[in-house]
Amino acid sequence: MSNRKKHRYMPYLQLIGVGIFFWIIARIEHTELLAALHSVRMPVFLSAFFLQFGIYICKTLRWHILVSQTGTKTSLRQSWVLYNIGIFLSIITPAKIGEFGKVAYLQSAGVSPAKGIILVLIDRMADIIVIALLFLISIMILFGYVWHMLFTSTLLGMLCLVLCLHAPPRVRKILQVTMRYIQQHRDMSTFALLFTIGGWGFYFAWAVLTARSIGIDVSA
Repeated sequence: MSNRKKHRYMPYLQLIGVGIFFWIIARIEHTELLAALHSVRMPVFLSAFFLQFGIYICKTLRWHILVSQTGTKTSLRQSWVLYNIGIFLSIITPAKIGEFGKVAYLQSAGVSPAKGIILVLIDRMADIIVIALLFLISIMILFGYVWHMLFTSTLLGMLCLVLCLHAPPRVRKILQVTMRYIQQHRDMSTFALLFTIGGWGFYFAWAVLTARSIGIDVSA
């Protein structure tokens, strides 16, 4: 996609976001909204608000590392813009497939579509891996080691079954190429996981502070 086309469509994408925002506001009961806002603990809420930037900064740095590994020269600002474009596209499309829109922008920077798809998959896989690890750790803490091993073996078995029996050959091929790329760039994968863990740390802190700002007790 050329720069001229990107600039042509960007105002329309921004208008869609503004339109969705006002549509949501118009459907909210304003009296209840004002009452809820008055009950908010603003210092805690503002702290949670600024923590959101930590989430996006970590994810932007992760994306920046992935793109830089291809040899493409890109600035942190460009990575920030592109990553947030991907987030917006994922929100307005089913199953977050809009994130693959980043492939078109990468192509204009000289990254092949195939490699762009791999980068998007790695970006998504990093979140999935961290979430899965947190889930399994939670199972072990709550139910013990036996249940932890049972859940782990069951999940791995189901994953292998789905990939072997139900995944189309093209999907298996893409996953194989992606895993090979990860193995060839282990340093990149390590840093990507570290930034992912940092991003989820900010996310959980944001969730706790947001809940406390509106009076929800989330203490253990």
